[in-house]
Amino acid sequence: MTGGVVYVWDRQAQLSHHINNGSVSFVPLDMVASSRHKACLEDMLEKFIRHTQSSHGKRAYEALQQSEEQFYIVYPKDSKIPLRPPQQEAS
Repeated sequence: MTGGVVYVWDRQAQLSHHINNGSVSFVPLDMVASSRHKACLEDMLEKFIRHTQSSHGKRAYEALQQSEEQFYIVYPKDSKIPLRPPQQEAS
């Protein structure tokens, strides 16, 4: 990673087995104090669905609406948990 943030939908609870703990950390989306991350992820999923009609994207969006428990924020270990989601480009 080069300083950004990644949102991961971990449906099968396997993320911890596939993470390089030496370079990145991760935290459940529902454990982050700021609700802006959920709003950012919702916005990205909505745009993705609108542009691609992806059924997988629709399932991810529906899962996020039901519960944040399967979603994680992955970020570089040498940074703090990002309190602000990345800026979105206008569509």
